[in-house]
Amino acid sequence: MDDALTLLGLMKKAGKLAIGADNAFDAAARGKAKLLITASDASPRVQRQTARAGGETGTPYISLVYTKGALGAALGQNECAAAAITDKGFSESFRKKLGLPEDKAKNSAKPQGGRSKGGNS
Repeated sequence: MDDALTLLGLMKKAGKLAIGADNAFDAAARGKAKLLITASDASPRVQRQTARAGGETGTPYISLVYTKGALGAALGQNECAAAAITDKGFSESFRKKLGLPEDKAKNSAKPQGGRSKGGNS
């Protein structure tokens, strides 16, 4: 398992990750989410909802190169299509693990390990 996935598992143990699309969108709506993430094979609906939640709340969001199965395995679940990181420090560390600068989470660059998304996807 790579460093970014290992870090996600640590976030779960620390209680700093809202797992699942509904929980992630709720965390964004409550102002708790620092970064929204989606699996590379998340449904188009989940991708659109993540973009909308990020745009409406000003929460950065990234579509990762990891599949739902890979994310789920890192989190001790079968699959995970979307999640929200709820801690600023963990969010910054995760972006660094992906090679994504803090201020670039909403642009269209494709960093190592993740694909950043803007408000129009």
